[in-house]
Amino acid sequence: MNPIQIDGIHHVGIPVSDFERSLAFYSGVLGLQQIQHPKTWNVRWLRMGDQHVHLQKWDMSKLGADGPRHFALYVKDAEAARQFLKSKGFTLDEQPTLKGADRFYVKDPDGNNVELIQWIEDWGDGSGKD
Repeated sequence: MNPIQIDGIHHVGIPVSDFERSLAFYSGVLGLQQIQHPKTWNVRWLRMGDQHVHLQKWDMSKLGADGPRHFALYVKDAEAARQFLKSKGFTLDEQPTLKGADRFYVKDPDGNNVELIQWIEDWGDGSGKD
């Protein structure tokens, strides 16, 4: 049995060149709610129901395959998913830790970034998922 139990999409990461312009669109036009984000990261988080859009400041002229574009999937047990993927020969990218979460990235066969995330604790604003 596959130990990776996915509960749904947590977020999509989008590179942006200008936060104010992007927030005007995603918040002002589309109505997504801006929520708390890691203060040491150059990001803005927006919520739509249980899912997020993570805007990531990026030099668009340097956007390549290792850029911030990705989507994140909720998993019930990140460590089980991690061990399973390693056993299948996948290389994992352990990004900087995120308070209240166990997460890592894996590339799909075409090199797309997929983040697997288990929320251990909610930030109190719906950022995580109990």
